[in-house]
Amino acid sequence: IGRYSTAPYFRGRKLVLEYTHGDRCPGSDYYRSSLFSFICDRDIMQQAAISFIGEQYDCFYAFEVRTAHACAATNAQETLSPWTIFGLIFLIMFLVYCFASTFYRR
Repeated sequence: IGRYSTAPYFRGRKLVLEYTHGDRCPGSDYYRSSLFSFICDRDIMQQAAISFIGEQYDCFYAFEVRTAHACAATNAQETLSPWTIFGLIFLIMFLVYCFASTFYRR
């Protein structure tokens, strides 16, 4: 299915990993290769579900890997909650109101 992989890259919303330079294809100068598409599936928590998608000329193989590890992760310490954002907006509006009313009276 291939000897070494290229650097993973995104194709649309899928993370793709290619393995190339496998055994020589029968009756050809090409080498076997594989393509693994990683798809986010939050319902699969333990082991990834690997599906064989298809092959071409007994030389190229495509697989789909559904796993929760392919989902984007956020760090809870680096994000602001909606209430924090609302509070900051309210505080800024209140400060603008106070400054505006002070300068208007002068």
